[in-house]
Amino acid sequence: MAKRRALIIDDEAGSALEPRPDPRGRGLRVATAADGDQGLRAAQAERFERVLCDVRMPRKGGLEILEELIRAQADATVLVMSAFGHTEQALEAVRKGAFDFLAKPFQAQELLLAIRKAEERERLQRENRRLKARALARCVAALAAASPLMRRGLRADRARAE
Repeated sequence: MAKRRALIIDDEAGSALEPRPDPRGRGLRVATAADGDQGLRAAQAERFERVLCDVRMPRKGGLEILEELIRAQADATVLVMSAFGHTEQALEAVRKGAFDFLAKPFQAQELLLAIRKAEERERLQRENRRLKARALARCVAALAAASPLMRRGLRADRARAE
């Protein structure tokens, strides 16, 4: 199984979020970027399932690059963080497409909970797509069987198969 990828965009050196081996062996590989431009280049170069982005950074802040990140990685779950966590910032981040907003400093458990919520949302979205496809297939089959012409065709197919 391919390792899952996460990207952390944070200008703070020595962050508690620095890459380290995943203790649970869940196959998560973490890349880091020191600013928004570097983070965008990384997101355009490879696929990341999770992106954790700081709001306040030099040159280009997290809210500015959020939309670009989502365009570059449409299926990535973006979590935004800030030491200056204001309700307005959190709402703006979610409006722009962030999955969640974390106020720094946060505990590892808070980050893990946000990631678990994101994974659950993704699981539900996959299940929803699967169920919609199944329902559509059943509707198409029901519509086909309702047509006299299609019923004759189905009977002919069955007769040939026997």
